[in-house]
Amino acid sequence: MREYQAGLYHLMSWYFSKNVSELPMQILLPIVYFTPVYLLVGFGHGFDMYISMQVILMLVNSCGIGLGYMVSCLCRSITVAPVVGVLFLLPFVLFGGLLMNSDDSPAYFVWIQYISPVKYGFDALMKIFWKEVATIPCNEATENCVARTGAQMLQNYSMMNRSAFVDAMLLLALNVAFRSIGFLGLWLSVRKTK
Repeated sequence: MREYQAGLYHLMSWYFSKNVSELPMQILLPIVYFTPVYLLVGFGHGFDMYISMQVILMLVNSCGIGLGYMVSCLCRSITVAPVVGVLFLLPFVLFGGLLMNSDDSPAYFVWIQYISPVKYGFDALMKIFWKEVATIPCNEATENCVARTGAQMLQNYSMMNRSAFVDAMLLLALNVAFRSIGFLGLWLSVRKTK
């Protein structure tokens, strides 16, 4: 703030350079974390699936960082920002389809899934994996067979209406929106202190 008020640089330049300077770590860390998981779980559908999942995880990671920027720039107190961040994150996780099927969400909470990076990331990863599964082995005598194909699994999770590519583009749009709102909050905060 002092440097900005002294006229050393423009706020947009600082915010943009901060976002760009963190890109290498936003790309590297998901690779470091996901590669061992992919190999140990044994998804086994080839390098294309690995790259697709990796791109989605990078977008989800970047979206989370953008959400953090937004919350921290909108909150004036460093002690309030983590609490507000959790208040943003919890509904995203609860209504993102990971813990509860999107079709089972109460009608008054349905809108949350449309701004949830968890929803789009989970949907995209599920679509990338399950579209490759032709049959799911199941012994009807001993097991309750919920789905026999990957397509049925996606249908059970209410994920048949968009492609993984569209989910990726929506993650990118949310990322840009979070970071833009963050910049707007920072700009308003700086203007108030002048």
